[in-house]
Amino acid sequence: RRRLVVVVVDAPWTLARKMARDLHIRCGGRLPVVKLRTDLVSIYARTLSQTGRVSTLEAVGLFLGKLGQPPTVFDTLLAYLRLNNAALAGDSTSHRSSRFPLWTTGPHCGH
Repeated sequence: RRRLVVVVVDAPWTLARKMARDLHIRCGGRLPVVKLRTDLVSIYARTLSQTGRVSTLEAVGLFLGKLGQPPTVFDTLLAYLRLNNAALAGDSTSHRSSRFPLWTTGPHCGH
C-alpha cells in the first residue's frame, strides 16, 4: 500500500501560486497538483470574501473530505479557524468557553 504525501503551500494567494509553480518546476514537473473547486466563501478573518477563495485550513479540510474523511473533520477545522478569528479580533474570552482544552491554559496569542 502506497502512502499519500501531501504538500500544502501556505501563503497569501498570489505568493502561494508562485511557490506552487516553483515547487512543480523543482520536482521536474512530476508533482501532481490538486485544484479544489468550491463555491464556499472563506470565514477566515484575514481573507477577502470571494467565492472559491478559501484559507489553507479550509482547503485542507475540503481535501480531507474528498479523501473520505467524515464532515466532522472539516467542522472541527472550521471551529479552530473561528477560534483563531476571535483571537485576531482581540476576544480574549472566546477560548474559555471553547471545547478546545489546549487554549484554556498557558501562553497563547502573545498573552
